[in-house]
Amino acid sequence: MIISNLSRADHKSRVFDYYITNTGKQSGLLFDSVVMCDNLATISFNAINCTIGHLDDQAEIEGALRHTLSL
Repeated sequence: MIISNLSRADHKSRVFDYYITNTGKQSGLLFDSVVMCDNLATISFNAINCTIGHLDDQAEIEGALRHTLSL
């Protein structure tokens, strides 16, 4: 889940991304956003209507997922 509610950013399982930075602009995000790696869900590929963008900072997201899954 990616949200723009920044009050939820201060947690080891969440990754904050400023949309104004180069990384944020390349990601396709429209607002400062928080990737909530502690809110996981499985959805059908057919349920995805469009892709806004992608995040290249794999290491930070992987670290947040490792924290969530206690790995």
